[in-house]
Amino acid sequence: MTMKQYVPISSWAEDDKPREKMVTKGVFALSTNELLAILLRSGCGGESALDVARRMLSDCNNDLNIMARWGVRDFTNRYKGVGVAKAASVIAAFELARRRDASSGDTSPSLTSSQAIYDFLRPRLGDLEREEFWILLLNNACRLKSCERLFSGGIDSTTVDLRVLFARALEEKVHLLVIAHNHPSGNLRPSEQDISLTRRIREGAKTLDMNLLDHLIVCAGGYYSFADEGIL
Repeated sequence: MTMKQYVPISSWAEDDKPREKMVTKGVFALSTNELLAILLRSGCGGESALDVARRMLSDCNNDLNIMARWGVRDFTNRYKGVGVAKAASVIAAFELARRRDASSGDTSPSLTSSQAIYDFLRPRLGDLEREEFWILLLNNACRLKSCERLFSGGIDSTTVDLRVLFARALEEKVHLLVIAHNHPSGNLRPSEQDISLTRRIREGAKTLDMNLLDHLIVCAGGYYSFADEGIL
């Protein structure tokens, strides 16, 4: 069997080096593998940075949404020679992209459909590793007045305090609200607890002359709308 000889990126032709290629041809000329290799900066364990990057992408089925949910230990435990510094660079890049998506566009969007709500929440909730519960408070024209995370839980559950939820709605003096939480597992189906909580919030909103417009379960690959499914 012929062993594959390791050739460091520094010895490659200029056109084959990811950083040099970006400078001469532009960032759009680089493959995802090459972009990831730039973040890794160097190889390890007899592999070039491109080799390691290629293996990482293969391990997540070339789905960056999966890799975006990896933590430091996912990188350092799986890939020999990938330390905290390399892992932190990749994680930071994903977080910058997430924040860019979250801060772009209209700061007071019109949320008149479940799709519009999902498009707004996807950058904020889609890639999280733990459940979070968010509230969106809207004015009478369904434009966003306030959006915030109220509660953060574990991998598969979050405790919701209705007193805190309605206190925020009363503070903002709104009549329309939307609630949302994520399912890190990727399973879009609501649990019995999700359904029960939704009904309690709906009834509580009515007593305060408010209207719960929707409850979304958000995942990286899609969403579940209680309103669209007729549960509200």
